[in-house]
Amino acid sequence: MSIKVSVIIPIYNAEKYLTKCLESVISQTLNQIEIILVNDGSFDNSGAVAEQYEQKDNRIRVFHKDNGGVSSARNLGLRMAKGQYISFIDADDYIDKNMLIELYERAVSFNLDIVVSGRVTEYTKTNKTVTQTLGKDTLSYNKNTIGMDIFYLCENNHFDVLWNKLYKSEVINKHDIVFKEYATTSQDLLFNVESFIHAESVSLIDKAYYHYMNRDETSIVRKYHKDIFEIMEKRNKALYYLFKHFELSTQKHTNWLLNEYCNCIKVCLLNLYRRDSNLSIKDKIKYVRRNFMKNSIVIKNLNSWNPKGFLNKLFKLVIGTKSSTLLVVVYNILFFIRYRFQPLYLLYRDKFSLLNATSKQK
Repeated sequence: MSIKVSVIIPIYNAEKYLTKCLESVISQTLNQIEIILVNDGSFDNSGAVAEQYEQKDNRIRVFHKDNGGVSSARNLGLRMAKGQYISFIDADDYIDKNMLIELYERAVSFNLDIVVSGRVTEYTKTNKTVTQTLGKDTLSYNKNTIGMDIFYLCENNHFDVLWNKLYKSEVINKHDIVFKEYATTSQDLLFNVESFIHAESVSLIDKAYYHYMNRDETSIVRKYHKDIFEIMEKRNKALYYLFKHFELSTQKHTNWLLNEYCNCIKVCLLNLYRRDSNLSIKDKIKYVRRNFMKNSIVIKNLNSWNPKGFLNKLFKLVIGTKSSTLLVVVYNILFFIRYRFQPLYLLYRDKFSLLNATSKQK
């Protein structure tokens, strides 16, 4: 059987959600697919669930490996893939039954290197669903129009994920595009930067097929990344290189990059408050002083930033005082409020997401 799409699913302790994910994949209306399950050292029953499905469906292949992170799991999947196109799906999400056939038919009909669609975000704790279609259909075959598509995806928060895209295997293999295993975050974006730079044809589809399950509404404080500042620097350099390659150099493009850079600095600050950081207030103050207050590039960009939203404006205001202690104390208070009044936070977070998604579809 000629394999049209290789579906790569990295698995790590996803036993509770894996069945729904796999049922959605094996039920695809596109039959000529292979499903590559990479069990990345799970210590729950994920491996057994994967093997049960391997026995039920001969399109499924299961690979077990020691835990090395999602990038190493996906790289193993890429080495095993035999399909004409590649799709990446997370083990705790699921997809509509027509996703692969509609993306694949668009890809082969117009000889495309990358096809992109929208997404549906489901907030399981509050039963809210936010549908974000792309708002346009495009076919792009030159550097200028591909660059326009890329910036549109960046503006609408669809660029830096894998699972709403279909990638031509030939392009991935020819240019040896792999996931950066050193990166503990932003792996998807780094992969996409390389993929889009080498793509000669891109299409956006104004539909949403992928269901992204937001189960932990406080995920931003869930896991501490010791090296996040260095990774964010690589992320920003990759974006600057992407924009330079596609000659995205207007004031609008420059402003977006500046806003992205400053948001990354804020992410580095929020990282200090992830639940497993175990950093003392003194440690946080030292981190802020070393990476923010004494970093001339950070200060220059933050001074040029025109943020929107109360929290972003507060962040810039406190940074402007050049007091590391004040910044840490203010965010200690903010996170105390967030934990103590989490239902209120979730309510307003979901309302904002719904309004934002609706406005983008108008």
